[in-house]
Amino acid sequence: AEVYAPDYRFHGPSGTRLCTREAFAAYALGLLAAFPDAAVRLEHACSRDDRVAVRWRLLGTHDGPGRY
Repeated sequence: AEVYAPDYRFHGPSGTRLCTREAFAAYALGLLAAFPDAAVRLEHACSRDDRVAVRWRLLGTHDGPGRY
């Protein structure tokens, strides 16, 4: 959680939203519960000044609770 800024913006299937560190941690735990064999691959990263954007891909088997 310490690597995420307090004003972190999450861009996902449901749109873009301001995301607290705690909310993102809960999202990540839910994602790992739904995809227990998840493998994350970094597709692209770029930065300018104090901002960073990344595009990543998660591959796994949907074998748990949750819809993503």
